[in-house]
Amino acid sequence: LAHATFRQACGLPVVENANEVLAWIEAQADAIAPVCFNISHSVEDGHFRAGMLEGRVAIVTGGGSGMGREAARRFAAEGATVALFDVNAAGMAETAGTFASIHSWTVDMTDFAAVRAAVRAVEEKLGPVERLYNCAAIMPFGKLVEQDNAIIHKQMAINYGGLVNITQAVLPGMLQRRSGEGGKSEDEEA
Repeated sequence: LAHATFRQACGLPVVENANEVLAWIEAQADAIAPVCFNISHSVEDGHFRAGMLEGRVAIVTGGGSGMGREAARRFAAEGATVALFDVNAAGMAETAGTFASIHSWTVDMTDFAAVRAAVRAVEEKLGPVERLYNCAAIMPFGKLVEQDNAIIHKQMAINYGGLVNITQAVLPGMLQRRSGEGGKSEDEEA
């Protein structure tokens, strides 16, 4: 399917540039947030319950713009201490805005050693990571056959490789502590 036809078939707007996508995401944030954040247990009557993330540390990758920015602000509003990972320092500063609980780390998600070091730094400064929300991605526009091969490989390195890197850096600590996303549920016996 052509790009526009595929987007229409999925019920998504047909857009020509990244600014249009970001505008659409920001306009839809309230409608899609409960699904994207997978925290339906903290939603009551369509609104997040105050304090559901109080005292928890969350890492948000791609926190300098788009869904990463929206997630970071929502987590902070719910009481989380948020660590932003992005290469866009100016964007992370804008995301943090007036939230004293949002902290920034300039990290290239394709560099596993840098990601692992940043996760260690977060845990030393803020405490154990209990929530991970990956939004680091690039979205080149156009038909696959018209894309530069190097751009496609860059997209895979960030969108897929970055997800692998952050998961491998965060998940071992969660499993060891038996807490956080993917840890022991409250209903399980010790």
